[in-house]
Amino acid sequence: SGVLGPTGNRRGTVFRLFAGGLFVAGGLAAFLLGQVNTGQLRFGLLAVVATLVGVAMLTVPFWVRLSTELGEERRERIRSGERAEIAAHLHDSVLQTLALIQRQADQPREVRRLARGQERELRGWLYGPTGYGPPGIPGTPMVATVAEAISTAAAEVEDTYAVAVRLVVVVDCPLDERLAALVAASREAMVNAAKHAEVREVNLYAEVERDSVHVFVRDRGIGFDPGQVPGDRHGLADSVRARMERHGGSVTVRSAPGAGTEVHLEMPRPADRADQAATSGSEERW
Repeated sequence: SGVLGPTGNRRGTVFRLFAGGLFVAGGLAAFLLGQVNTGQLRFGLLAVVATLVGVAMLTVPFWVRLSTELGEERRERIRSGERAEIAAHLHDSVLQTLALIQRQADQPREVRRLARGQERELRGWLYGPTGYGPPGIPGTPMVATVAEAISTAAAEVEDTYAVAVRLVVVVDCPLDERLAALVAASREAMVNAAKHAEVREVNLYAEVERDSVHVFVRDRGIGFDPGQVPGDRHGLADSVRARMERHGGSVTVRSAPGAGTEVHLEMPRPADRADQAATSGSEERW
């Protein structure tokens, strides 16, 4: 690449070199044909070919060894860079988190929150689109599907409110404006459960169907009477129900004092995207 220049100019450079070589060869051939007879020319060509073959046979082992050594050196540089990156990441994240856990060992709730956050970060770093797991599609954003967006929202709720969110996502599909509103409403439902249900665990089940997406947010907390919600409580009315209705979705709340709460959110899918659910995978668990 250093001889030929940038990629965009390589084709023209190769063509010029090839054409120049043809002209030079043609000129030499014309000169030789004018100076010697055909028999002498044939003998000279055979001598040149034999010399080139001999030189190639003598130097091929050297070039093979040189190429192997260069490949090994390149792989060793890559491995060294990866080891340095892993060491830096472990220092900046895992070791720092362990130090925080050691200082807050008398606060089990905070220790669990730190441990969950660190586990999630490591899993994303190892197996995410930019990690060491199966390679993702180049150029795709980190949050491009419903499952990824819901997982990110659940992680934020876990870190903020120190509760465990258990996720099950069946099938997946690309994220659009409607489904982004569904994810935001799901997040608010998880926040309400974390703040008011007096539980340490919230369950979320999401399923992508051909013409709609369903999300169920459940907790086994103290529950409430949906008809007796105070007027100053706008989370369920505005952040969940109103947001879903603005985008054509619906919300169903089932709850009773002492019986926990289930929030069912449903969002229709555009017809041109409905067929993609069948090709996105059978089931994903987070």
